[in-house]
Amino acid sequence: MKGNRRHRPTPATAIALLALFISLGGSAYAINKIGTNQIRNGAVTKPKLANNIKRQLNQKTRPGARGAQGPTGPSGPTGTTGHQGDPGTDGIVDPNRLYEITATRTGSGAVTATCNTGDWVLTGWTWGSNIVATTSMGPQNARREWRAEIVLGNEASTGSVTATCYDR
Repeated sequence: MKGNRRHRPTPATAIALLALFISLGGSAYAINKIGTNQIRNGAVTKPKLANNIKRQLNQKTRPGARGAQGPTGPSGPTGTTGHQGDPGTDGIVDPNRLYEITATRTGSGAVTATCNTGDWVLTGWTWGSNIVATTSMGPQNARREWRAEIVLGNEASTGSVTATCYDR
């Protein structure tokens, strides 16, 4: 029956365990037996101390209870004016201030409907009997114009762009 045999430690294991117990015992002895009487003056210098001990030595004494709040100091000088903020969102559009402008051209190309000076274009569209495509369209010139590039099926045809403008 091989399973019931007792295992004996090897000589290497025995020596390792002996060295472990001696080293632990030596540290315990040093902790209990070495004190300030056994250390010469000047033998322990600041570079030899651990960082946490150095921090504890450098700490100031703990503060006492907090005192009452002092009086308010004088006001400081006025600061400089900040930059102009971004414009806000447009409000509700008054339908009585809307009008339409239409521009027409013969043949393919650019056509622009321009609102009155100071007014804004809100939207626009192209129309005509023979428009094949609108290649680009949108507001131009600080939202004052609605421009479209139109392609006509027959160059003798006319195409138009109409812009809805807002009287600001």
